[in-house]
Amino acid sequence: MSYIIRRTYVQDRIKKISEELKVPESEAFLRFCYSSLFDQDIDDIDDEDIIEGEQEKQIDIIHIDETEDFCDISIIQTTVDEGFKSNKLIALKNGLRWIFQTKKEEYSKIKNQKLVAKINEIREIQSRKGMANMNLNVYFISLGDEGKLPQEYTQELSSLQVYEKAGYNSFEFHTWGAYSLVDFVNRVEASEKVINQDIKIMYDCNKGSIINTSIGNYRGVICSVKAEEIARLVKEDIHGVIFNKNIRKYLGETGKINRSIYDSCTSNEDGKLFWFLNNGITMVCDSIDPVTDPDNAHLKVKNLQIVNGCQTSVTIFMADKNKKLNREATVLVRIYATSKDVPEFTDKITLTTNNQNKIGLRDLKSNDPIQIDLQKVFLEKYNYYYERKVNEFVGRKIDISKKISNERVAQAYLSFGRKKPSIAKSKPNYIWGSDAYYNSVFGKSTPAQLLFCYKLYDFCNDVKREKMKQYVVDENLYSTVTYGLFHILRIMGFLYFKSENFPEDKILDEKIRELEKDNSSLNSLYDTAVKVLNSILKENNTTFTSPNNFYKTNEIQVLINKKLNEIKFS
Repeated sequence: MSYIIRRTYVQDRIKKISEELKVPESEAFLRFCYSSLFDQDIDDIDDEDIIEGEQEKQIDIIHIDETEDFCDISIIQTTVDEGFKSNKLIALKNGLRWIFQTKKEEYSKIKNQKLVAKINEIREIQSRKGMANMNLNVYFISLGDEGKLPQEYTQELSSLQVYEKAGYNSFEFHTWGAYSLVDFVNRVEASEKVINQDIKIMYDCNKGSIINTSIGNYRGVICSVKAEEIARLVKEDIHGVIFNKNIRKYLGETGKINRSIYDSCTSNEDGKLFWFLNNGITMVCDSIDPVTDPDNAHLKVKNLQIVNGCQTSVTIFMADKNKKLNREATVLVRIYATSKDVPEFTDKITLTTNNQNKIGLRDLKSNDPIQIDLQKVFLEKYNYYYERKVNEFVGRKIDISKKISNERVAQAYLSFGRKKPSIAKSKPNYIWGSDAYYNSVFGKSTPAQLLFCYKLYDFCNDVKREKMKQYVVDENLYSTVTYGLFHILRIMGFLYFKSENFPEDKILDEKIRELEKDNSSLNSLYDTAVKVLNSILKENNTTFTSPNNFYKTNEIQVLINKKLNEIKFS
């Protein structure tokens, strides 16, 4: 009965999305899966990631998330079927072969331009970063019951071991049905849930085994905890709420780092030394109350979050689940508490105790006074719903055309206002993770400038899909309109104002009102911008293997600046 309930729940969500966006239910399901996995609004999905179409090779989505050190590649096939058919898995495996094993001479003949471009991008990243710095996640998602997989399906899964042994940092294949989908959505949507725990600690009053420090509203406790106690915390948190503020998701058991953690905490010898071999776990909370009873020493913790140590915590849980965890293994734990009146302290702890700034940085800035003020101004002055965090307005009856994401606003302004379209395209997290970038966008702009840039973005994004169809036979033009959106926007801003600078806000407000009534004047500017950008692409097509990756470089920004300097206005 549980499966039927969950399947019905997902089907109801799909139907609602289909009606709201006026798209087929198959596309609504695809968007539902994308939104859930990548923390994006249902109606704000990047078209270049959607591969579905002619000669898609049974692949619907390819999402690439590149940081300075690592690259996470997610490859997804979705189907509204209520089962898991082995023939579709075979087709998906064939799609993986096209991506990772087929020569360029062969895959270049595929008619699906977006798939070819994604393969080029992946191959270029693989060559530049090396396989050891790439994480591959492949998803087969349906409305079926993943607890009842057909034998033929499980047999086909075994042949995917070739990717586990290929040399990637990690390779994970996920078979998701109604159970897994609802579990994942519950974890995403449970962000308001509060976790209160009594954490057993190792305590000896004669050895100074706990450090307890407080300064004003700030308090910190450093202690040692049995690894099996960490496993208990993860096990009892069935929705994964305890990791809501953790910047990096769990990367799976097969990754080299997590494999090392697993081996250490399960080893007869290294398990005893795990405290020394591991960096430990960092937690934040609203309050800590140490109880130093020698027979029951523990910490009473309210609103607990693990902000650094997701890999360690979940790997320990997996070792315990497999009944291999060394019972002598212990972990260093740091817990910081502060008043709710200073939420930025938690943000700083989260950022400074993590090496990767990958997930959640936008939400960490959502309560910044600048974001709160912008939300008020956008609504009261311009009648726009400025979204400070993902899916903030879900369930509210608002005009969806009046909802704008602060992430897209920031990318748009960074493209024209700061002349950095490549950063806007490839590293949007820089805006939220770097004070310099954040201040260059939100500290040096006005609401009118931000909104105007967003209006250009909105226009470019609207015409993008139609232009992709129009230019499907021209590889350069297709690549330009598909991957050069922020560069087109940057050029259009220059052409619109005949200058690199904004006019005063009074004039900008007039321009915004004009565009809201009729934005047809932007059509000719868009076409001109595409021609300018396409000419740069053609002139430099020997310097890159993937147009998409070329649009991520600083070089293209320099070339655009040079080209615009040559334009004369009458």
